[in-house]
Amino acid sequence: MKSSLSGDAPQTSPVTGERQTHQQVTQSRETDDPLNVDNTEGGTANSVGTGASDPDWLPMSPEEILAQADSDEVLADDFGESDDSTAVDTVEGFLENETLDETDDPDSVFGSDLDVERLTLWSRVKLDHANYYSKESLTWLAGGFGVGAIIANTSLDGGIQNHFQISVHSASSDEWLHGLHAQKELGNGRYTLPAYAAAWVAGKLFERVPMAGIAGEWGERSLRATLVGTPPMLAMQYITGASRPGETSSNGMWKPFQDNNGVSGHSFMGAIPFLAAAKMTDKPLLKLAFYAGSTLAPLSRVNDNRHYPSQVFLGWWMAWIATNAVDATQHADQYWSVFPMTWPGATGVGVEYRY
Repeated sequence: MKSSLSGDAPQTSPVTGERQTHQQVTQSRETDDPLNVDNTEGGTANSVGTGASDPDWLPMSPEEILAQADSDEVLADDFGESDDSTAVDTVEGFLENETLDETDDPDSVFGSDLDVERLTLWSRVKLDHANYYSKESLTWLAGGFGVGAIIANTSLDGGIQNHFQISVHSASSDEWLHGLHAQKELGNGRYTLPAYAAAWVAGKLFERVPMAGIAGEWGERSLRATLVGTPPMLAMQYITGASRPGETSSNGMWKPFQDNNGVSGHSFMGAIPFLAAAKMTDKPLLKLAFYAGSTLAPLSRVNDNRHYPSQVFLGWWMAWIATNAVDATQHADQYWSVFPMTWPGATGVGVEYRY
């Protein structure tokens, strides 16, 4: 509750009675009556007297004020006998019978009862796209395609491809060959997308179970990274216009809009689940293991002679950009919150960062 006293010598007089509210007044009205009490659910109690001293009822609780108002008993002596100019006392707030929770702190800027609205899924997806097409993200994307262009349009692409094929296929054991080939399925959306969705749903259903919650976040991150990264990946497949090994004599050189294999889709899809998991952990060894796992699908495409190194690199790179965009949204949702703030005499916006 707030009380203010105005006259020749303006001053502020606090209400020492029991705190019964924590919201700002919604209306204020002065009348000729010595005491006026508006609407107990959201009004103002005004006192007009002929003295600068505080009236006797000022330390009273709201219930006592209301009781006195209902009985129409307002004594002139309650307002002092000073010859100072007329003073106006205003008690503002919602007068309620219920007290605040024991855990609430009305004087705290960041009250414990503050509900911070979390972003909806659609809001997060929109932020993912905003982060993906941000200046910083596009700079990284352009840098990756610059490296890919150098590899694809020089002898590096063919040289690396031939060396890999000779080294693996002429090995004393074919375990490497078959092991790398099996990783192709990590980039098969028919298997991975349902797995992401199942993990996401399980996390929502059993969000109080720690492992289910982690799996749910991983599934949602992977789905969102796929959603934000697939359209530009498909576009760059056509824009670069490169072909698969053995399809043309130009190897992996870029010929815009001539073909649609300039970026490996399997590499993109197969890297996302590992990169999404890597973004979720702060443990260096575990993060390194996930990053290593993200290269399995790209290596399988080179192993199977289905893509050139430049093409699998660009698929992995675009997956990395997509998971970075999703991670930027997650950090904004987790560590930052913006909310309105009000306190006596002022209003504003609060920004909170949790670390």
